[in-house]
Amino acid sequence: MKDELEALLTRPEKVLFPKPRLTKRDLAAYYVAMAPVLLPYLRDRPLMMKQYPNGVDGRFFFRQDAPKHTPDWVTTARNYAASVGRDVDFVVANDVESLVWIANQAAIELHAWMARTTSPDEPDLMVLDLDPGADLGLAEARRVALWVRERLDADGVESFPKLSGKRGIHVCVALAPGQTFGQSHAFAGRVAEAIADAHPELVTADYLRKKERSGCVLVDFAVNAHGKVFTAPYSVRPTAEATVSMPLEWSELENGVPELERYTIRTVPGLVEKQGDVLAEHRERGQKLPA
Repeated sequence: MKDELEALLTRPEKVLFPKPRLTKRDLAAYYVAMAPVLLPYLRDRPLMMKQYPNGVDGRFFFRQDAPKHTPDWVTTARNYAASVGRDVDFVVANDVESLVWIANQAAIELHAWMARTTSPDEPDLMVLDLDPGADLGLAEARRVALWVRERLDADGVESFPKLSGKRGIHVCVALAPGQTFGQSHAFAGRVAEAIADAHPELVTADYLRKKERSGCVLVDFAVNAHGKVFTAPYSVRPTAEATVSMPLEWSELENGVPELERYTIRTVPGLVEKQGDVLAEHRERGQKLPA
């Protein structure tokens, strides 16, 4: 990391991930290294920051409103936040310096809107969040992801998967301009309910069962709404191993259950240097959803 970026850090040696002994400097260096592939997914998107001031083993809090000490050179965007019932000034990460500043806040995870400040009511992304119950894991999420892709293919909709960085998988669709959250929510709901109807032994689309279900993978479509957020591609997650929300090719899921430990702060920059951003071509092919 260059000296001028290092200078933006306070207490750079503060340990955020005790098990692998990764520090605030390590987190910032990861986001600097990943900036060329990460920033296209964050640019002009309001962020909700999840901060871990005492590392991943300590307490965390969510921040939507930019703190008072936010530098003038960090972009902010005023938008309505339903969770607090008022307009707030969201941080927007449009450059590498902002990524370092965010890391300095011990904001490990990057949660972004599915619309951009230029068109806040028009999502350019639809996400189906496959969230396994506590007794299930990535193997079951993988099975459901392949069913979701099959259903989307049947509707003529191209999708791409990424690991949540924990036990789940996100199936994403790039959207063409001019569509509303009402459209993406309705379509995602129809897909989720169709999968649940076809595979009731493993799948539910009932968000109200989120905290009490067992033996089921929730196909969460409720995230497709104004002000809701998704975990950005290549975002670090607050796990013991510092895993990453890694985009994959569908073939990687077809070949078996991915190993989460393969995708961490330490390994992902090298993997991306070799293979590039597997989502880049999808990002440029926004689609109109079926009515």
